[in-house]
Amino acid sequence: MFQYAAGRALSLARQQPLLLDTSDFADYQLHQGFELQRVFNCPVVVAHAKDMKNMLGWQSNTKIRRRLISPRWSALRYRHFIVESHFQYWEGIQHISHSAYLVGYWQSERYFQAISDIIRADFTFKLPLNTKNAELAEQISQVNAVSLHIRRGDYVQNPVTNAVHGLCSLDYYQAAIQVLAKSVEQPHFFELRQVNPSVLRSCTDG
Repeated sequence: MFQYAAGRALSLARQQPLLLDTSDFADYQLHQGFELQRVFNCPVVVAHAKDMKNMLGWQSNTKIRRRLISPRWSALRYRHFIVESHFQYWEGIQHISHSAYLVGYWQSERYFQAISDIIRADFTFKLPLNTKNAELAEQISQVNAVSLHIRRGDYVQNPVTNAVHGLCSLDYYQAAIQVLAKSVEQPHFFELRQVNPSVLRSCTDG
């Protein structure tokens, strides 16, 4: 969602079409995969092999492209092959004046803050809420709601994912709750827990 939002903002600012490279989801097994266009009202256009070739030439080859993402090979990248260098906001995105292939997480609202209303509209749900979720949404609207997301699933079950991201301790969540309890009047915590790669369960705790 962050990647889409950052790309959407840049495409609108440069008046260029936004194409999404979803090739890494072709054999994805950790969860449902790429679902933006199924779940949300996002105007998704998927990039095909021809689009990738037109943008990156020989660097569009999957094995080569994945190798070039490494900092070790950054000098070989085309100037429009842009890889996020850190997890903070990157000022350089404002200076991209040409078509570009972006690789990264882009997890800062500053990338799309100027079009926040458009992003919110894009991320409205296509399908109506089921009864349980509608009831939960009504509860959320009536209190000072705080969302507490606990991700386990692939973070626990997949050794590679676990080695990269690890798990937050119980102390981390308890400390976060204490911080929010001091800054939000009468907070009501809603827990979203990923219990396995395909099942989400919600519960509330007053």
